[in-house]
Amino acid sequence: MRISPTEVHIDDATFFEEFYSIKHGDRRLEYQDRFFNRHATFQTTSHVLHRIRRAALSPFFAKRKIYDTVPMIQELMDQICARLNSDEYKGMQRPICITRVWSSFTADVIVRCAFDKDYHFIEAPGFNSEFTKGFDNAAEPIHIAMQFPTIFGLMGYLPEWVMRKLQPNLAAAFDFQKVVNSPRL
Repeated sequence: MRISPTEVHIDDATFFEEFYSIKHGDRRLEYQDRFFNRHATFQTTSHVLHRIRRAALSPFFAKRKIYDTVPMIQELMDQICARLNSDEYKGMQRPICITRVWSSFTADVIVRCAFDKDYHFIEAPGFNSEFTKGFDNAAEPIHIAMQFPTIFGLMGYLPEWVMRKLQPNLAAAFDFQKVVNSPRL
């Protein structure tokens, strides 16, 4: 069944292996501007360039490197547990949004591993940091962006101050992008 001009839905489990087999071809060009950063490994369309970029990231995912992060991950989990057992949440008669807890935790782990910075996202009130809210808000229109890539591609050329006016809930994402793109972290 065709679900868009460039996408097909296949409901045949026997065809899965053939359809998703590893082919060393280039990705579709519309993926390259999905997150307004053509230099990101995730959306690199050229297979050769993707392999080069992925190789640069491989040391971050080596067994030893992962093992070295265990104390830091445990420290963050201990902080979360201590916070959930504190008066702030203990005996609370309302639900806790666990998605916010995990988003803050994940953001703290990634930022510490990738940038050696600590923003303490897990300490945000209600575990609802501006940073994680910004990325949640940035992900909302992704399905529309895939169907109308030209519109979102053009938005990438607008000055940041215009984008902040149009999408004030993306401020945290813009601020973090400045940190990532700065010459010195």
